[in-house]
Amino acid sequence: MLNHYSITGFKRNKRNKKTHTLFLTTTLSTHEICAAMLKCKYVWNTIVDIDSFTDKPNSWKHYDDIEVNLTLFDELIIIKAIAS
Repeated sequence: MLNHYSITGFKRNKRNKKTHTLFLTTTLSTHEICAAMLKCKYVWNTIVDIDSFTDKPNSWKHYDDIEVNLTLFDELIIIKAIAS
């Protein structure tokens, strides 16, 4: 089952001034995403599980959002990074 998340205030580094909003499609849970982002030392404000609010997650997508669709290979890399 695919989960859809909106990650606001995302920056790859604390020194970056510009923040982005990510529209993430994955099978990972919220806890796994938070653990991976902490491990990579990314900065973000909120992670919203869109599926808990609506049946049409693409209605939450804005034109300026960065859309990220994680493949199974990407998810395995994230899980391995969390475990190490």
